[in-house]
Amino acid sequence: RMLVTEAEKKNMSEINYEEVHSRIAEARKESLEFLNTELTSCV
Repeated sequence: RMLVTEAEKKNMSEINYEEVHSRIAEARKESLEFLNTELTSCV
């Protein structure tokens, strides 16, 4: 079997990178807020 079928290739080219980037940005922001909260509660 080919590693990637034509249908899968088509789906891959339709990845919404803006959505992916916004999710990454959101996750990064949340983890920074969490770290900040944890660190300030240690002091």
